[in-house]
Amino acid sequence: MAEVGSSSLLVPAISFNGLAASSLKTSIHNPAHISLHQLRAKLLTIEPEMRTVAKLNNGQPNSGHYGFGWFVVTKNGHRVVEHEGSRQGFETQISRFVDDKLTVVVLTNLEDAKPEVFADRVAEMYLSGNVK
Repeated sequence: MAEVGSSSLLVPAISFNGLAASSLKTSIHNPAHISLHQLRAKLLTIEPEMRTVAKLNNGQPNSGHYGFGWFVVTKNGHRVVEHEGSRQGFETQISRFVDDKLTVVVLTNLEDAKPEVFADRVAEMYLSGNVK
């Protein structure tokens, strides 16, 4: 019950337990669509900031290798921007191998599934030429 002025208002409880942390439901189609637009450089004007480690107020790069919403790392000589997420038994990973024009998205419904390991292995196989 919430107080509004001199009146009381009954507000129904809303459960977000079945939704991701941002309260959205998605499928593999959404991140794939976003990735295609990013590859075509049509979606975001902040793309360079997403691929660059943000600097601290003292001008030094942050030690967490965090860009504008993405972790910016190098894996086996490949520049990667990536981010993981988890919520109530679900874990996800999106890894964009920027110069290779490769994006790997892993969606799991298993807590502690370690989707980054799957994403890295898929990328390794693709970039080595073992997957066509």
